[in-house]
Amino acid sequence: MSPGFFTEQRTGELTSRLSTDTALLQTVLSYNLSEFARQSLFLIGGVVLLTMTHTRLAATTLAVVPIVVGAAIFFGRMLRRASTGVQDRIAEATGTAEEAFGGELDLFRPPPSMNLVDQWSPTPDSEATKSDKKQE
Repeated sequence: MSPGFFTEQRTGELTSRLSTDTALLQTVLSYNLSEFARQSLFLIGGVVLLTMTHTRLAATTLAVVPIVVGAAIFFGRMLRRASTGVQDRIAEATGTAEEAFGGELDLFRPPPSMNLVDQWSPTPDSEATKSDKKQE
């Protein structure tokens, strides 16, 4: 991605995208990869056993495979577009929420010109200073 992408996007959106992508990558590497290997072994074993027991049925079954694969690719692309749209909306909502919460916190932050230590420290004319002098 170009550096301009990072300057145009809000921090909340980038954070949301990063956490979603990280979770997705973790799922793919931990679960989907092992499941793919297992299902591949089942498929190969099933085709071999079906071919050994009934060759004509195996040929008919394998003739349908391109149709099923084509449908899976079509619906997979639709699902990818839909999930990208959902991720974009979640990223936008997270960015808006971060700005709103960040703005809320700024309301309670004192301005830099206001030094609270000086404001609340006793002055020579204050009651606290007078009471300290009386005790001495």
